Amino acid sequence: MKKLVLFILWVASIATQAQVGGRGVFQVLNLVPNARMSALGGYGITLYDNDVNTTYQNPALINSSMKNRLGISYINSFADINYGYTGYAHEFNKIGLVAGGVQYINYGKFTETNEFGEKIGTFTANDVVLSAGTARHYKEKFHFGTNIKLIYSGIAQYSSTGFATDWAGVYQNDSLNITSAIVIKNLGLQINPYIPGGVREKLPFEIQAGFSHRLRHLPLRFMFNFIHLETPNLAAIDPNAPKKYDISGNEIKPRVSLADKIFRHVVIGGEFYVGKFVQLRFGYNHLRRRELAVETAKGLSGFSFGAGVKIAMFNIDYGFASYNVAGTTNTFSLTVDVAKLSKKTQN
Repeated sequence: MKKLVLFILWVASIATQAQVGGRGVFQVLNLVPNARMSALGGYGITLYDNDVNTTYQNPALINSSMKNRLGISYINSFADINYGYTGYAHEFNKIGLVAGGVQYINYGKFTETNEFGEKIGTFTANDVVLSAGTARHYKEKFHFGTNIKLIYSGIAQYSSTGFATDWAGVYQNDSLNITSAIVIKNLGLQINPYIPGGVREKLPFEIQAGFSHRLRHLPLRFMFNFIHLETPNLAAIDPNAPKKYDISGNEIKPRVSLADKIFRHVVIGGEFYVGKFVQLRFGYNHLRRRELAVETAKGLSGFSFGAGVKIAMFNIDYGFASYNVAGTTNTFSLTVDVAKLSKKTQN
């Protein structure tokens, strides 16, 4: 175990070199897999329950209550871009419980032109990620898991493949109703660059941590997710932004406060439990609001909302996320226990 920890830290130290926000190939790895996490601000690394979709973000969440559960999600994104995620958990005799999934995105059809601007046809672009993970448990409260991800990306006649792994740990205490987690994401490499013989690009490596607590006397679970811990300063100042001057004609240099820098790492979420079958959700992603909101019309940028309902064997979820005044996403998810559904249909 000690050697494994040292190895992970060594690889992480290499991966963090020259990591800059907005750079890195295979951004499909960072898509939000389902409606529940979309409503919670885009993250759910401390959701230790039977939601099989959460394992894509944190493999240490894999547990026996997910056995035979199937999750299907569809996301209507910007500019007719559509993507989705399908996950399933199955128990194997020698390996144990394995949770796998397929994440895909279709960017649509584009017009192809030559160097003179003349239309010569159309092309498409899409990305696919195949993932599989498993977890082990230590003294009931400690859980460790890993994901393996195979990545394919195609743009017109160009294509690229890659390999990534996630390493995660969870501490879950039922008596205190608390869960904490840490995830080292997207350790790997681009196997084949888009152009044969080209330079291999870095993957979007990230370190995340999280904490959640379900209150005893109020039907609420609140969550704090801490993102991009490998990059202390996430603030980016636009060099092309119009300059501002004070009344004396002196240029006002753009500044980012310490509090702003800190909260760019924080994503807040909450789930209200209305009885046993209904959940109401909310989230706030400060980094998303600061980086994507239009300065003159911020609106609900960075905020997200949603709800979930359990009907018989089915869990139906919806998530709404606002990125800016011009872009929102609507996510729909359906989760079901396949074994129970099969038995019922046979009867």
